[in-house]
Amino acid sequence: MIYLPIVLLAVGALLIWGGRKQDQTKANCLRKQALNWCQQSFDLLLLLQKRRGMMGSLLSGDKQFAQPLDELNRELDLLLQQLSRSGLKVSSSDGTGSTPEILIAQRFETPAESFQAHSATIENLLDQIWSVAERFQLATHHDRAYRKRSIQALRVLPALVELLGQMRGLSTQTASQGRCSAAMRLRLVYLSDQVMQNLSRGDYPREAAEQFILRVEQQILSMDRIQVPAAELFSQATEAIESYSGHTRQLLRQLA
Repeated sequence: MIYLPIVLLAVGALLIWGGRKQDQTKANCLRKQALNWCQQSFDLLLLLQKRRGMMGSLLSGDKQFAQPLDELNRELDLLLQQLSRSGLKVSSSDGTGSTPEILIAQRFETPAESFQAHSATIENLLDQIWSVAERFQLATHHDRAYRKRSIQALRVLPALVELLGQMRGLSTQTASQGRCSAAMRLRLVYLSDQVMQNLSRGDYPREAAEQFILRVEQQILSMDRIQVPAAELFSQATEAIESYSGHTRQLLRQLA
């Protein structure tokens, strides 16, 4: 009988250990699901940014974006189907109705209306990504290095990419119109300043962003009559965006 308490303690310890192990396994599984959802949502964000830029130029009279926009809408449909099959329960809206599904079904009369609606939807998506990062302990992980990578991948870099995406949308729209209003100049100058400030929050190459900003300054902000083709600006901005989105994907692979 003297061994009975020892045996009971050992069994109790094993049960506690087993329970904690099971909880840890479940947490790791949920974390991987969350990372996969964040990756797909980030891909969705990139497509919505492209759609915003193309739509703005198309509504400004540049018909060359009509076919690429149709192809992009098909990509969006496929990605939204993938996200709908995710086992992760995530709120799809902030209460304003700014969801990708609603956005795609909308019809816009002006570039400004389109830009505002796309930007609101993207902002909502950015908030969702960060909410998932916090909820599934990606941004509050016990490991400091893991937390740092999470913050860079799921908050800092997406914010930087969105600033560049807004610059792409507005600059290509302006190029399609052939002129840059005073209000548009102020917005582009503000966005370029914000891009450089965000770059300082991480150790990333500045060249891609700086080259695009320089081109906007030289061929949009400094010109009375804009002659640079909208497609060229769109392409260069996309290269810059892909440079920083590549860093996000790399960090997400490390987190997995």
